Amino acid sequence: MTRGWTTQAVEALTSGQQTPDHANRGMGWEATLRRQHERYREQGIARMDKLPTPIKRLRNAPGEAGKAGQFVAVYESPSGADFLGVLRGGRAVVLEAKRTEDLTWWSPGHVELTQARHLLDVADLGGVAGVLLLWAAHGVATWLPARPVGLAAKAVPPDWCERCADERRLLPGNVAEQIGRELSAGERARLGVPGIPRVRLDLLRAAGLCVEVGRDGVDWIGVAVGRSGGEA
Repeated sequence: MTRGWTTQAVEALTSGQQTPDHANRGMGWEATLRRQHERYREQGIARMDKLPTPIKRLRNAPGEAGKAGQFVAVYESPSGADFLGVLRGGRAVVLEAKRTEDLTWWSPGHVELTQARHLLDVADLGGVAGVLLLWAAHGVATWLPARPVGLAAKAVPPDWCERCADERRLLPGNVAEQIGRELSAGERARLGVPGIPRVRLDLLRAAGLCVEVGRDGVDWIGVAVGRSGGEA
C-alpha cells in the first residue's frame, strides 16, 4: 500500500458519492483527473478537456422538468477516449480513465473498441495516448501507453490495445459484452473468445509507470510523456 492508503481512503478521495455504484466511482476518478487538469492549465503545462458522449435528444421531459430544460435522450453513438488535449509545444494527448478494485492485475478487455481505436489513431499520428488506470486499493495510478515503448514494453503487452480492439471486433453475437469481466480459460474455450493479455501491477511498478494519487489530483503527464518520447 502506498503511504498507508486504505481502500476506504481512496474511495473517499476519488468519489463524491457515498453509494458503491460502479459508475459513480468511475465519475469520481474522472473528477480527480479534472482537478489535476485544471492545475496543468494554470501552470501552462497542458490543456485537457473531457469529451462528452454523443446523445440524441428525443423530447422534453414532462411538466415542470421540461420547462426547466430537462429532456429525454439516448446515447447516439459510442464515444472515444475520456480526455483530449494538447501539451505545451503543441503535441496532442488523449487519455482514457479506468479504475480497478483488483490488487494485482487488470484486463485490457475493459477498454471499449471505439476507445482503443481512438488511442491507437492518436499514438500512430505521433501523439501521447494511453490509459490512466487507478488501482483503488493501492492509491496509485499506472500509465498504459497505447503503443508501449522502452521499459513499458516489459510491463504492458506491446500490442495490448490493438489486440483488445481486434478481439472485440471479431467476437460473435453479444460475447463482446461479456469481456467486461475476466473469463476463465474454460469459458473462453466454450465461447471461442481469444485470450486477453493482462497487465500486472508489480511489472508496471518495476517499469516506472506508477504515479501516486494525492488528495488534490494525480500528476500523470511526466510519466506519460517520458514513456512516449519528448518532454512535458
